Amino acid sequence: MTATELSQGQSRRVALFELYGSHLAAFAADHLILEIGYDTGESVFTPPSADLYICPLCLHVFHRGAPNDLADPCLLTVEDVPPRSVTRGVPKTRLLTCKKCNNTLGTDAESDLEAALALRDLRPGHKDGHRKCTLQTSHAAVHAHLVIGEDRAHQFRVVGDASASGREGFFSDLRKELRFAVSMRGSHHAETGAALLKAAYLLAFASFGYSYVFSTPSMHEVRTRIANSGTPSPIDSGIVQFEGLPSGLTGPSISIVQAPTTLQSILVTLTLRRKEGDPHVVGVFLPGPDDTSLDLYATLADRAMARHEIQGTVLLAPAPGAQIPLRNPAARHALHHEWHRLLG
Repeated sequence: MTATELSQGQSRRVALFELYGSHLAAFAADHLILEIGYDTGESVFTPPSADLYICPLCLHVFHRGAPNDLADPCLLTVEDVPPRSVTRGVPKTRLLTCKKCNNTLGTDAESDLEAALALRDLRPGHKDGHRKCTLQTSHAAVHAHLVIGEDRAHQFRVVGDASASGREGFFSDLRKELRFAVSMRGSHHAETGAALLKAAYLLAFASFGYSYVFSTPSMHEVRTRIANSGTPSPIDSGIVQFEGLPSGLTGPSISIVQAPTTLQSILVTLTLRRKEGDPHVVGVFLPGPDDTSLDLYATLADRAMARHEIQGTVLLAPAPGAQIPLRNPAARHALHHEWHRLLG
């Protein structure tokens, strides 16, 4: 299969593989050796190469093969960060994750994130705010949107259903029973936190590459939290809903927090917006490239400490992703250099 025979999606996968593969190959100059494990339990040691791609979530290594191997959706998938469902009119970036991570670490958590944003948008008089719900009588059910009017009256707007008979049955029951039950999808705090943490972590990877992913053992703890999406963790303390961004910071962006010293970290700010909703700014604190303690999250869990005004320097704005460290091999350690320049 030639490049001209690849679909647009396949060509995008090839281009992303080559971008990150070239970035990974640059680490050969640091005399880095990778240990690649196989399902059989065997492992081999190899220098970094442009023929390799490492999934940033599970660290599984993918080899370049024939062009159709790169295009095979069973191997690597293009992932939108933040998820497409919560980036209406908001910049996003694309990178590759393996199909397993994209599926198992994505669907439920990202659906919960969308549900959480929908709940925030549901308020009196909001022009487009609504929640999807199901209305149920004794024998029939219909799908509807819940809207709260300016007078705080709750309105249910029935939307399209599979059959007209189902809708007729619902209203027939309603006239007789004069009551119905309402059910709607809720959001789970742990799943929502995992989706936000995953988005921030992948944006940092898309901006600074493998030098940040492998910078400290603390990143293993972050990946473990993302993988266990339904299990709360102290790392969740690093997810903050901003009413207004701290002085000097913008969103979306990636910044280095310099003060107070107990909160020195990488701060990723995300701007999220559902199709019908308002923009919401969320900050996610990630470990710095030399953080091995994770004391940062204990500080953030202490609300009195977390309220201290933070000061930082924006490194990338407005749309992180595919930045200079990926395209210039000499800049592969750019984040580390900036971290030590700003913090000493």
